[in-house]
Amino acid sequence: YYDKNWSHSRTLINQKFNQISLMKKQLLLLISCFTLGGLFAQNETQLAILSDIWQSNRINPAFAPSNKVTIGLPSVYNSLFIENASLNQLVKENGNGNRISLDEIINDLDQENQIRNVFDAETLSIGFWVGKCHFSLSHSLNANAYLNYSKGLAEVIWEGSAAFIGETVDIGHDIEVMAHSEAAIGVAYKINEQITLGGAVKFLNGLGYVSPPQNDLSLFTDEEIYQLSLPADY
Repeated sequence: YYDKNWSHSRTLINQKFNQISLMKKQLLLLISCFTLGGLFAQNETQLAILSDIWQSNRINPAFAPSNKVTIGLPSVYNSLFIENASLNQLVKENGNGNRISLDEIINDLDQENQIRNVFDAETLSIGFWVGKCHFSLSHSLNANAYLNYSKGLAEVIWEGSAAFIGETVDIGHDIEVMAHSEAAIGVAYKINEQITLGGAVKFLNGLGYVSPPQNDLSLFTDEEIYQLSLPADY
């Protein structure tokens, strides 16, 4: 009777320890995601701590799933960073429901502001084991976009030129867009249960690039006849 109770108690204790261990892992994952999420342009950094996900192989080729053969179907990833603006500022409530307003956002803008976007589309990937070696093949399309715009540009778009009669407003902006494809071949060798060595060779092929060498642009509204002038070197 004593042994039976002790066995049952030991089972409960083990279950509690397993629950605590799982909670610790979940908490660590949550903290890591929030921490790493702030590292812009490291568009897949979070995968480094998710070794059970097949796409982690793109970050570390030593991550090899236990499956004999793994096939990755097309997938899409996108990361958007907007400086000095938030969704709460954009959508406002009134008596008739929600409305979109840029007033608060524009007030909080700096003279120069940034928008960045990272897009990644994996077309197909495959991994397979041959003895202690794991081989992987993958192909993806990547695009990065960057926009640096002035506060004056946002003000003119939202408020129009009537608010700047007799003034010259800087509406210059710098934009950069680049796209490339990526083909990768990787191999991992399992030394033992704790150690796996891996490496990958990647071939990058440029698809397109857009960026203006000059981006000076301003708007002047005449105070007598309201004629618009657009001095530009763009």
